[in-house]
Amino acid sequence: MRQENTYIAVKCLHDTEKYPIKKLCQLIHLNRSAYYKWLNRAPSQSQLLNEKLVEWIKELYEEQNGILGYRQMTIALNREHNVQYNPKRIYR
Repeated sequence: MRQENTYIAVKCLHDTEKYPIKKLCQLIHLNRSAYYKWLNRAPSQSQLLNEKLVEWIKELYEEQNGILGYRQMTIALNREHNVQYNPKRIYR
């Protein structure tokens, strides 16, 4: 997301320093509605799938002591979990 860091900064300043969200958003020229939409967002299906994929990659990386490249990682993931991912996706 393009402004993810901006939203995180506003949330952090509001939570730790108790600055009002309205003032923070005005200061950095951010719509409050955009901030609240980001705050209350629900993760998409692809984001959930990517998070699961990251967990599988981390587990496999630790099992193999980091010696697998993305090509071998793709082959191992596809075999173990009976899925079909492109090596480019694993590389990213």
